Amino acid sequence: MRQLIHRAYAVFQTGLVNPQAAATPIEGGPAWIDSDRYDITAKAQGDVTVALMGGPMLRTLLEDRFKLKIHREVREVPVYRVTLSKGGFKLKPLPEGSCFLIVPGAERASGPPDTGGKPFCGENIAPLPQPDQIALEIASYGATMEQFLSTVAVRLAAVRHMDSRRVIDNAGITGRCEFHLKFTLSDDPSSDSTAPSIETALQEQLGLKLESGKGPGEAFVIDSIERPSEN
Repeated sequence: MRQLIHRAYAVFQTGLVNPQAAATPIEGGPAWIDSDRYDITAKAQGDVTVALMGGPMLRTLLEDRFKLKIHREVREVPVYRVTLSKGGFKLKPLPEGSCFLIVPGAERASGPPDTGGKPFCGENIAPLPQPDQIALEIASYGATMEQFLSTVAVRLAAVRHMDSRRVIDNAGITGRCEFHLKFTLSDDPSSDSTAPSIETALQEQLGLKLESGKGPGEAFVIDSIERPSEN
């Protein structure tokens, strides 16, 4: 149940996917929400997206069938902050219209969109790492800084052993860029990887500085919840 609540309130909070949802905890609640398991079968009317079903619609179901009452809190939490290094940002924004932007809510339109031969904005163009690889590449075409840093946050959680902090953009970069970043997955200085740490890679390859700090972070706290009645 805690997984379902996290999905409904954090992952698909706005009806779109939130790439930094791992940093949003779900707190409180009785012990059974971490042990009882449920099969949920629900059918939505009309042609709606997975994110809408997994977010606003799932919240309605949880509040109706499980009598869930929950509130949101904003707290001062550990975060990573990204600022410009001394040399400045090393990328230039792509010209307007260089990539095809999918309009939120239009993902379920019949048939694939006609992109005119353009790549999708924010499309990941790096190969997936192999299990024995120590180095990792992030490569995204036509991504905003927010989208790129969301990917960085996921990779940092893996490198820092699930230290799921939000990555806050204080660099002030606007527009869409083609991002390439290669770094090591290991924090062990004795590893065989020739790739730099993620902090060094951001500074040397992109002109960005990554620092630990404090910043606002959200949490959801369960006020009350009940086991549902049988169908």
